[in-house]
Amino acid sequence: MKNAAPVFLLAIVGVTAPAVNASTKRSTDEQVKSLAQRYTQVEAQLDRSVHYVQKTESNSATTTEQAWIDGAGDLIKVAVERTDSSGRELTEYSGDFFSVKCLC
Repeated sequence: MKNAAPVFLLAIVGVTAPAVNASTKRSTDEQVKSLAQRYTQVEAQLDRSVHYVQKTESNSATTTEQAWIDGAGDLIKVAVERTDSSGRELTEYSGDFFSVKCLC
């Protein structure tokens, strides 16, 4: 009888795990879709935003830092591009910089 409880718990976990996993997957899909939509909105704003560029060169490497600010004065995108003999590396950040959101 004492062994029945762990077996019962394992059976419950085994039955509910696929349902939890499917729920999590839908949630992740929705989050990715939301992020893609926000990225598209930010990209549409860039043409009418204030754009700052700073370019520096050192040790045969060029670093270009860019920032876009909307009409309300909020940062909407930052890009850092580094080019050297080994190639090009681009890092971009966009979205809501001042709101905290968890994608957990």
